[in-house]
Amino acid sequence: MTNLDIFTKAISWYRQGYKIAIGTVIETWGSAPRPVGSLIVINDNMEFEGSISGGCVESAVIASSEAIFKDPSKPLFLDYGIEDEEAWAVGLTCGGKLKIHLQSLDAHLASVEPHINTIDEGVYIRDLTTGFFEVIRSMSPSATSEHKNYVDLAFVEDKATYLSDRDIFIQPIQKNYEVFITGAVHVAQFLIPLLKNLNFDVTLIDPRPVFATQERFPNVNIIDQYPQEFLLSKHVHHRSALIALSHDSKIDNPAVEFFLKHGGGFYVGCLGSKKTHEKRVAFLNDQNIHDKDIKKIHAPIGLDLGGRSPSEIAISIASELIKTKYKD
Repeated sequence: MTNLDIFTKAISWYRQGYKIAIGTVIETWGSAPRPVGSLIVINDNMEFEGSISGGCVESAVIASSEAIFKDPSKPLFLDYGIEDEEAWAVGLTCGGKLKIHLQSLDAHLASVEPHINTIDEGVYIRDLTTGFFEVIRSMSPSATSEHKNYVDLAFVEDKATYLSDRDIFIQPIQKNYEVFITGAVHVAQFLIPLLKNLNFDVTLIDPRPVFATQERFPNVNIIDQYPQEFLLSKHVHHRSALIALSHDSKIDNPAVEFFLKHGGGFYVGCLGSKKTHEKRVAFLNDQNIHDKDIKKIHAPIGLDLGGRSPSEIAISIASELIKTKYKD
């Protein structure tokens, strides 16, 4: 679940008449269970969405939200530390330390909502003393110059920043990473549910109607076109990935060519033998793809876990995708 999803849930509750509080991890020390920028939204029926500690301190933060509902004008800064007695009291037994900011969203959702409904990626700047939100929709000189370096960092590295001397918090708000898969094959039947559970948005591309059916791939976005036709309408960016599985060079190779010509996303992986990849490299050379871009391809695809079955291959591919996603 992304931060956009969490805000969308908050908006849904607000429309139903609930009061809304939002908790944000603004600082961590030691082996904290969730990174800076993690969110939880809570309504005044004590329902919540999101995660700020993986279960360690959620109950304490939810209890503290009652004070926010009584007086929305006063945000709270909550510290949960590594002292043994305190850690056990709130369940924070991992030895880390968290600082949580908790505030009302009620006065700010109306200004945030238009962006949440239409944005693919953006950054919000929040004054933690007033709760005021400013939404930056793209990297540009128009971004508040005082915070521009941190805004750029949020866009490029997906990194949230707490400016403690000013109580300013800068956070990316982005949709899920997206994965395009070519080939409605057996491996894909195991891989797609796995990726969806890992919060990747998945599109399956295969022009062969016998392969790409809803019966074989229920609740999957299936595109029954050749990938080079479909991908023309798509923007390849730093949160895009391509996984080529079809074993059909007419399907896989043009998709790989398109991705590499448009930056390559954060991951390109191809199923097949070393001999198949050699033929793919020759094709890409003929299409004037630079060697440095061809070297971005993960082939043979997946981490070497020793597995052989379709389900095991799917796990190795997902593992490599995650490893590449978090690679510095």
